[in-house]
Amino acid sequence: MSASVSIVALPRERALRGLMSAADLDAVVSCSYEGLCYFAGTDIQTQLHLPERLEFLVVRRAEPPTLLVCNIEESQ
Repeated sequence: MSASVSIVALPRERALRGLMSAADLDAVVSCSYEGLCYFAGTDIQTQLHLPERLEFLVVRRAEPPTLLVCNIEESQ
């Protein structure tokens, strides 16, 4: 089953997608605190205090962004 998803990109996401297109990238993955703060609009403090607990932002071409986080951070 396939669902049609409408993507409404924020300015930073549009800029990232523009860079992806220019570099012919299929995806970009970020796991730094700064990258997630900037591109995903998050402020997950455990990334600073527990660096081994990783969170990932995955942006794929023509797909909505995906944020992978520890279940403890899901509510944030």
